[in-house]
Amino acid sequence: MNKILDHNKNKQWNIQHLILLAITCLCYWPFAFGIFSAKNDNILAFLPLRFHISEALRNGHLPLWSPYMYLGYPIHGDMQGGAWNPVVWLLSLFGRYNVTSVHLEILISIFIAGAGMYRLLGVKNLSSSTRLIGAASYLMCGYITDVAGSNLPFLWAAAYAPFTLAYYYHFLQSPSIKNALKTAIALSLFFVSAYPSFFIITCYIMLAGFFVVVIKNILKKNKSTVKSILINNIYLGIAFLGISAVAIISYLHILPFYQRGGGVSLQQSFANSFHPSCSLSFILPSAPIKNGASFATDLISRNVYFNCLVLVFLLCYAWMKKTLFLNFTLAGIIFFFLFSLGDYTPLRALCYKLLPLMDTFRHPSNARLFVIIGSIVLGIIILEKFIQANNSTKIPQVISSVFLIAILFAVGLSIPNIELGARLKELSNGGEIRRALKNFFDKLSVNDLVFINGVIQAFFLIVLIFLLRKKTASLWFVALFLANSFLFAQLTIPYTLASKISPKTINTLLNNYPKDYPFPDKLESIKMNSFDMLANYETIGINGFYNKKIATTDVVFTPTFMAPVEKIILDSAAKVVVLSNSYAYFAMHISSVADNIQPLHSLITNNENLLRTNTFAAGDFELIKFWNNGFVFQTTTTDSAVFCLQQLYLPGWKCKIDGKEVKPAAANIAFMAVKIPPGNHKISFIYQPFNVIIGLMISVISCLAFIFLLIKITRKKNA
Repeated sequence: MNKILDHNKNKQWNIQHLILLAITCLCYWPFAFGIFSAKNDNILAFLPLRFHISEALRNGHLPLWSPYMYLGYPIHGDMQGGAWNPVVWLLSLFGRYNVTSVHLEILISIFIAGAGMYRLLGVKNLSSSTRLIGAASYLMCGYITDVAGSNLPFLWAAAYAPFTLAYYYHFLQSPSIKNALKTAIALSLFFVSAYPSFFIITCYIMLAGFFVVVIKNILKKNKSTVKSILINNIYLGIAFLGISAVAIISYLHILPFYQRGGGVSLQQSFANSFHPSCSLSFILPSAPIKNGASFATDLISRNVYFNCLVLVFLLCYAWMKKTLFLNFTLAGIIFFFLFSLGDYTPLRALCYKLLPLMDTFRHPSNARLFVIIGSIVLGIIILEKFIQANNSTKIPQVISSVFLIAILFAVGLSIPNIELGARLKELSNGGEIRRALKNFFDKLSVNDLVFINGVIQAFFLIVLIFLLRKKTASLWFVALFLANSFLFAQLTIPYTLASKISPKTINTLLNNYPKDYPFPDKLESIKMNSFDMLANYETIGINGFYNKKIATTDVVFTPTFMAPVEKIILDSAAKVVVLSNSYAYFAMHISSVADNIQPLHSLITNNENLLRTNTFAAGDFELIKFWNNGFVFQTTTTDSAVFCLQQLYLPGWKCKIDGKEVKPAAANIAFMAVKIPPGNHKISFIYQPFNVIIGLMISVISCLAFIFLLIKITRKKNA
């Protein structure tokens, strides 16, 4: 009998997740069907990083370094780059990254987000239909429609946050090694994939939950439970550290060299706060996009919509029987909403001053993700109770009616100023459908959006009131809620999700770039290699990140920009020396300052050993081996000479002359040089940080061991 029940349960789970997958593809059709391309940071910042990660993996190398980006870039240490994201590795198996790969990653992360919310709602044993409503509302919520097209690390946070919270809740209710391992795996995926601030905030939520449950059990004198929670939390921490070791070590290895590695100022921490006027998006999600008062907040940070119908039931909380879980969730909603407002309330500043790591990130508006998660959980729980009570209360009807009156009033105010007719007339004039649709939405005014959103929302509220009065079965509720989320997502994604450029255009450009690692030309200066760095910038970003030329640019593409490279940009004399020479060269003029020297074949260093070298020695070199993490040269010199490699000098570079390790000296502010004895020599420069390699070994062993242990525990339980 139990096997039959399990079979039916699994079948239902499969059907619900297939529905979530279908919703993901239909809702985000511009990506699923390759109609529009992703945009902004997804193209300018994250595509080039993933391009180089996949190129390294497909050539059998670890994604530690890119020799092409800013004259050397440690991609393994970029917290947002995806070097240790398992989905990036998986997609790299099917080809080097392009826009289609980015779109697949977006769709996968959105589906995971929906599955995570389905799992999170399962902790309260809700019915599959209400869990489906919550999961679908989440994967089509304003936060995800905002960030999906522009910022993958933000999106990955939305994907893994519900799973992490769900597993930790189970852990606190039933502390065990199995639940500790599940939480550790979810937390590790969160850590290696998402924007760091979300991980920090989630850890604080977990810490708050930990204290609440421990205090509750202390008051009930459940000493054994408290002991079990403490011990298994240690196991959880060990498992997380083991699985995430390579990412933790990589980030710590590079953090001192980040442009923002020292954190942010209090004023910077308020950047991109959620403007109070954006609260309109709770009911009319796309209206704040064109509201001038909201322009202080970035376009992808103005929407907190999670389904107005769910909001109706959330507001019924005031009349609900309270529990510790519901109260904790409501407290989180209020806290993170106030936090998201940045300097409009004192909460963000208090957290900045009092809580560790809260001084390391900007974008308070991102906290609205946790407002949405908490609101959906609370609203769906109340919806479930309402359905179970057979619609016995009229409170949802009253709240829906109040919303309806307010919306109709707003619609009435917008009517005298709408320009919707003119926009529809322009749309009917024809032209390429992709650009015509994009232009149509771009030209809509705030009054147009209030009118469109308001009319549609009023219709849904009227239907909801009708269903509530008729006490209709929950199946109609599912259809109504899903339709609401879907339609309002479609009103938002033309602004936040996609660009006017087709994926085919970008992929065609990417396909024309060289494959593998062609040997760089030693006769080409950095300046010559950099002349077309910004060609096709509007389409693909920095061209030089793809054309396989060792080059540089002053255009900053990532918050993890390296501070030594910034020093070169700010030092005009040193910059001339760098640009005038090739990626590798013998120095003919060595000086401790860049002023008043002939830049060609010159080198700037404070190393006394290099400064004493005879700079007139003749030398030549050939590159005999080259890959993303290393260079191997054959050199010939008549006397001792100084050989410079213009790759960012960071801990982890190892240089060997004829197999004997030597320590490079800093040169040209950010790069490296070595002194070579006369004769023929084989010189290798290989970026292979020992601590990162050890971390990778720990992570691999930990993953295999913990997965094996989890399977063994599960089988033993089912036996």
